[in-house]
Order: sequence, then structure tokens, then C-alpha cells
Amino acid sequence: MGREYWHQFIDNRDKDPIYNSSFCYGPKKIVKVKDITEKTYESGLYRKNQTNVDVKIDYQVLDTPDWALNNQDKLNALYTVKVKLPGKNYPETVTFIKGDDGELYHEPITLFMMKP
Repeated sequence: MGREYWHQFIDNRDKDPIYNSSFCYGPKKIVKVKDITEKTYESGLYRKNQTNVDVKIDYQVLDTPDWALNNQDKLNALYTVKVKLPGKNYPETVTFIKGDDGELYHEPITLFMMKP
């Protein structure tokens, strides 16, 4: 039932491909912004003098479907990210890259720009 919520991308940068799979079964709602830190790295992951902005949040997943709740043991066994329960807060740090234009760019977006 969750096939429509399944996302997979294949990382072919190494000799053996890595198959990354995940489910997206509900939108996140930010409950609280706990901290914002900014740090510049002389040699960053994406460019020189890269400024990262880390935002620590607490969030909840809204509208978790019954198929995810009823099969959470199976899903938890298959995936490293566990099924999020409704009404519970979860911590996360979201990293942004500050561009030369001063705008913030969401760091994981670059994963989806890779061609398999």
C-alpha cells in the first residue's frame, strides 16, 4: 500500500551502486526551533569558505497512515529511519548552505541533482 510513498535513488559514484530507499508517509510540522548556529569552513563539502547554517528543531509527522502504523515493526526492520508516531516530538538538525547572495540553500537537495 505504501508504494506511492516510496522514494528511491541510486548512487552510482562508486564501483558498486548504493540503492537508497525511503518512505514519505506524512508531512512534517515544526513544533519548535531550538537553536540556530552558523559556521564557516575554509574547505567545505561543496565549496571553499562554505558557511553552514544548522537549525535544530522539534517536529511531528502529521497524518501518519494506518498502513505505516500497522506495519511499523516490518518497516523499522527494513529501514534505518523508524516510523514516526503521531503526536510525538522528534528532534532534527536541518543544514542549510549560505550562498554568495546571502540566501540559504537546503543542503540535501544536492542529492536529488545527481544523475544515476
